Amino acid sequence: MQDPLILRALDPGGAFFHMSDQLSCMNSVVFAERTGTLEPERIRSALNTIQRENLLLQTRVTWAGERGLCFKSVPGAPLELRCQEVTADNWQSCIEQQLSEPFAEGSAPLVRCLYLELPATTGPGLHTETAGSPCVRSVLALCFHHAVADGRSGTALLCRLPGLMAGHAEPDRHKGCRNAKCPISGSTGGRIASLRLACVA
Repeated sequence: MQDPLILRALDPGGAFFHMSDQLSCMNSVVFAERTGTLEPERIRSALNTIQRENLLLQTRVTWAGERGLCFKSVPGAPLELRCQEVTADNWQSCIEQQLSEPFAEGSAPLVRCLYLELPATTGPGLHTETAGSPCVRSVLALCFHHAVADGRSGTALLCRLPGLMAGHAEPDRHKGCRNAKCPISGSTGGRIASLRLACVA
């Protein structure tokens, strides 16, 4: 009798990344740097939504006998959210650490979120409420196991989060992620200053 929680077998690419990860971590990370801060409760709510929308964000990898490596549904496993206060000098190292930090064997889901807050700074090109006033910046990052997402799909999920935090239930299928400086409306405030992809393949 087949396990009803087994969704499907990993494709050859996913199986390769899973096996390779046992020797050298091959995560991918996408992140957006923005002005202003975000409320962790809003981030958590948005993460819960993208988990419900994407079955692979509710799974772990398991061995299923003749079927080989498969995705197995793990209902109720929350997507990990890490919140940290960082400085302008060390926030990028926090992102780099995500690339080499493996997901534990059998863990679920195979994605985590990192929210970093930087201290207020001033400088050219920074959006502030008042000219010359300090500007608080933050970074929102998603780290994926390569078996469940790559740079393109990870970026699409990251771009989905601001709209959810601003209260927009449906994604904008026309704009997508082409405008990395689109304003974030509602009480989230701020603007995305840059959208970047860092990955190991």
